[in-house]
Amino acid sequence: MKKKLLFTTVVALAVTTTMLFTACSGSKYDASLPSYNMNVLDLSSMPSDVDPNHAYMFQNNVVDSPTYKVTAHNKKQYYLGHPDNVLLDNGDILTAYPIGHGKGTTLLARSKDDGVTWNKITGLPETFNSTEETPTIYKLDFVGDKAGEQKLVLASARPGWGKYDGEGFDVSVSTSGTTVDGQFQCDGATWSSHKNYFSDHAEAGFVAPNNTFKAIVAMASLTQLKDADGNLTNSWMGIFHDYDFHVYKSILTFNEDADGNDQMNWSYPKEIMEEKYYEQYEKKYQLCEPEVVRSPEGNEIAMIFRANTRTSNSFVIFSTDEGATWTEPKQLAYELTGERHKAEYDPTTGKLVITYRSINWKIGQEHKVNEWYSRGWLTWVGDYSDLKKGLDGKGDYVVKMAHTYSGKQTAPEEFACDDTGYAGLTIDSSGLIVSTSYGRFSPYNDKTYGKKTYVVTKRLKLNDINAHFGLTLFPTV
Repeated sequence: MKKKLLFTTVVALAVTTTMLFTACSGSKYDASLPSYNMNVLDLSSMPSDVDPNHAYMFQNNVVDSPTYKVTAHNKKQYYLGHPDNVLLDNGDILTAYPIGHGKGTTLLARSKDDGVTWNKITGLPETFNSTEETPTIYKLDFVGDKAGEQKLVLASARPGWGKYDGEGFDVSVSTSGTTVDGQFQCDGATWSSHKNYFSDHAEAGFVAPNNTFKAIVAMASLTQLKDADGNLTNSWMGIFHDYDFHVYKSILTFNEDADGNDQMNWSYPKEIMEEKYYEQYEKKYQLCEPEVVRSPEGNEIAMIFRANTRTSNSFVIFSTDEGATWTEPKQLAYELTGERHKAEYDPTTGKLVITYRSINWKIGQEHKVNEWYSRGWLTWVGDYSDLKKGLDGKGDYVVKMAHTYSGKQTAPEEFACDDTGYAGLTIDSSGLIVSTSYGRFSPYNDKTYGKKTYVVTKRLKLNDINAHFGLTLFPTV
């Protein structure tokens, strides 16, 4: 990687970050212009006449708030961010989140009551105190001769923008748990120390010379792959990007060592798209932070991108050969335009549910540089076929999960602070959606949480949403 190009990109990222917080203050929002018409259902304020059975959807359940000195690395920190969730087989939900924005300690919390209350997991490895990036967490269910085995993995990138050394990405594994009816179930109670991959100081077999990969948001997605016959395998495709907005994949497998213990093996990262698409899409629109979701039939995967320039809608590509080749990128609808998408299917209705940080424009300002604004933390509801429709794939509706207060706002408005999203998302067998995000969820003058960026969970079911807003109920599948 050329130093000059790296410097230019770092400056661009710094400018983007400045723009982000400027937008959060409201200076880029022109209320006199009409907004793009989106069907947004608002859960940010509870109506006085709400059905008691629907009141739970309006509640912000606090996961953690930075009201104390956390660690020696973060003595004066009033910012918690970027959570990711995983649903365990016993019904517990784990969420991983960092102290600070792109720096500091990774924390873990557990909920045993479907996201209502949370308790921190203690005794985490010392290496969790020096992570640099938003953590991601996944549950791996093995098949074939390893059927019945399970692991949790937690990844954190090392872009090199913090005060800590390191490049590539770090991964920790949890194998603690119990066996139920022959199936091992992880509980996430204990974790291995982070192991570094693809830096110039990684262990033999995983060295990337001259800090080749300055990974950002690793793993933005981690997808179990299938073989030529359509059967799941014990291989997972992990995705990350770098400063120059190259998007890479690295395949995770496990090899048994001489003592019979599984050892992680990540393949050398490889760019996912053809070179001709890099200049035209990845570099031009700064495509990054992709989420991967399978089609309902399971024979195709879609990859949804954030467009970091904020001069286009979000993009999507498709693969029918397990990520070996991809279609040309195409833009998605305004309703799906945003950043850090996370997708899951609701098993009770078959609907596709996607959370994200919204990026919008006023009518007449579409895709103009620096004229975007945000509605904050949104959740889109629709079908996989909407992704195939591109710009026409509007879905059923969009839900505003909660209001993130910008500047000195005292009540929810259309314009919201965009420092939110990156939401963990789980959906259980009953259709209960539990999503966790970070943001300023309280007015500036709130004595408990004002001016602080903290982590909350929202809970909902799609047909409770439909019933509350007077919409036709989705049929069950």
